[in-house]
Parts: sequence; structure tokens; C-alpha cells
Amino acid sequence: MTRFPSFLRRLGRGFLFLLAMASLSARAQPPADQSQCKTMGTCKCRYGNNTMIDLTPLNGAGKPRFNVSDGSFYYAVDLCSEFHAKFCENGASVCQTKLDYSDGWVCGRIDGSDFTLSIDNETETLYYDLNDGDQSRKSRITLVCDESEEGTMQAFGDAGTLSYNFKLTSKYACPVHFSSGLSGGSYLLIIFFSLVVTYFVVGILVMKFGKKAEGKEIIPNSGLWLSIPSLVKEGVVFLWHKIRGNGNGKQSYEPI
Repeated sequence: MTRFPSFLRRLGRGFLFLLAMASLSARAQPPADQSQCKTMGTCKCRYGNNTMIDLTPLNGAGKPRFNVSDGSFYYAVDLCSEFHAKFCENGASVCQTKLDYSDGWVCGRIDGSDFTLSIDNETETLYYDLNDGDQSRKSRITLVCDESEEGTMQAFGDAGTLSYNFKLTSKYACPVHFSSGLSGGSYLLIIFFSLVVTYFVVGILVMKFGKKAEGKEIIPNSGLWLSIPSLVKEGVVFLWHKIRGNGNGKQSYEPI
């Protein structure tokens, strides 16, 4: 029986090790948490199924994107940046003013923003929270997905303890797919095949210019690589006999 050369055995073990590492790397990543939308930067959040909410198209670029009233106060709102206005000179994402414009307060800032996903009776509701307002004021914006709506804001006033509720209906409140990039296993495979290419390129240069080899002899360990087809054939034949039940170590005979 033909024995595998020691170098081939080492090469095979190394290849299997890299494949195993790639598989473990993919499996070692914790399962994506579908019960939250993780905040990523300003006015974006990511679900665990490669979808995200991106409110950046509603950015007012330093000016309020929405101006609404709950009947008792006016509210100027921008979801993705801060603006400066009377009574909110130091910057705000939600600025509240009295109807007679005699006073006003900051009710939320971008620096204190976060997304919260609430699940009640199998109904998911996503909130965009803007905190760090004056005197602990904060705002909660309920996000409602509507593909036909660019963006409308409603104000519902103080929900108690200086917490203010709003509702944003917009197509930008709908999840969209995004690419999550390469996995750890993909990087390992890229490294492996890069090393294989480097091995052959460097080996050919050494054989040709260092050892003055010609023809197929310039391939490093050419005898090894040329023997691979026969070794693969042996493996297939061995596996075939195993499947047919003739690989139990006993000699099989054809009937006369």
C-alpha cells in the first residue's frame, strides 16, 4: 500500500487545521441578538439579522427638521444633529418653548441618544431616545415604519417626570439590509490561499534561478504534486470499497 509522504501529511494537517479554525471562528461568533437594535453612531441602529434603521436622511443639518406642538408647547426637533435656538443656545436636538415664547428648555441632545426595542404581546416597538436635557428632561420618539411617508412628527406632551413623547412615521423607520463584511473564517481562508500562492511563486523562483531547474522541475516538490492525482484515486477507491462493505480488512473473492 502506498504511504503518504510525511510532507503531504503535514500539509494536509495544516490545511485541515485552517479549515477547522475557519469553521470555529464562524461558530464562535455569538448568535445575533434579535431582541435589540444596537446603536451604531448617530441616528442609526443595527438588528442582529443584518438589517438596520438609518434616520440620517432626516438630518436637519444644524436646523430643526420638524416643528410640532402638543397644544401646550412648541417643539423643534432634529434627529441626527443639534441646532441652536432661543432658550437652547448651547445646542439641542429637541427644544421646547412656551406658546408665547417666554421661556424654553432643552428636552434632548444627540450625545444622549439611544435606541430601545420593546416587545409587548409579540408586538415590537422601536423607540429613539434623546436624553440629557435641561433639568433631566428627555424625549422618546416612537418609530413607525411607513414606506409611503417621507417623515411626519407628532408631539404628545409630557408623559410625567419631564419625559416627552413623540411619534415619527417615515420610510426611514423601516429596516433595510446592509453588508456585515467578511467573517473571521473568510480572513483565515484568504491568508491560507495567499500563503499557497507565495509558496509556489517563491519556490519557482528558487528552483529556476537558485537550482537552475528547467521544465516541470521548477515546481517546488514537483514529485509530490504530481503524485497527488494517484493518491486521490487511491482514496476514492478505498472509500468506494468501504461503502460497498469490502473495507473490513478481510479478503473478498469473486465467486467462480
